[in-house]
Amino acid sequence: MTRLLATRTQVVLLVLALVAALGVLGAIGWVTWSARAAASVAADWSPTCGDGRVGRHEGEPAIWSRPGWRCDVEIRVVNDGGHEVRVTDVTARMVGTGSTLEARALATDSSPVGRAPGSADARWEVDVTVPAHASRVVTVTVGWREDGCNAGGYVSTSPWVTVHFEALSRDHRVTAPQPLVLRTFDERRDRTVCPEE
Repeated sequence: MTRLLATRTQVVLLVLALVAALGVLGAIGWVTWSARAAASVAADWSPTCGDGRVGRHEGEPAIWSRPGWRCDVEIRVVNDGGHEVRVTDVTARMVGTGSTLEARALATDSSPVGRAPGSADARWEVDVTVPAHASRVVTVTVGWREDGCNAGGYVSTSPWVTVHFEALSRDHRVTAPQPLVLRTFDERRDRTVCPEE
């Protein structure tokens, strides 16, 4: 009887070990699958500034920074993978509340703006699903910061926009390659030091 009980206990332990091993392998597979789905996501952006002028500087769009300017930034999220992804927020360097750049993040009707956790970066909350083998546009807005840094020329920050998204229930991010470039025109403001990026 004792031997039979010991054999049953060993069988139960073996089954539990197999279930645990399968669970671990399944989790590793899920993480790998999610990472592959995320690797198929890319982002780029372009500004639309209404009456404001957008020029070029070293091959990149340059926003002409005149008092009162405002631009919609269309961020194109491309999903070449086989699973849909959900964009949860967009962060951008140097346009948050603690920045000195002559540009600031503005809220839109569909995207409130705040501060990215643990940084001075701007963060727009969004909720956009990008189906497999498709692309979607997320629009955020930036505009004039009256007391911002003015380089009396070109000032840029790179990289600028990062898109945060979920793929297969895991969080990922992708950064657009383009820098934010501002063309400033007035005399450099002595009280503010422009960032050198």
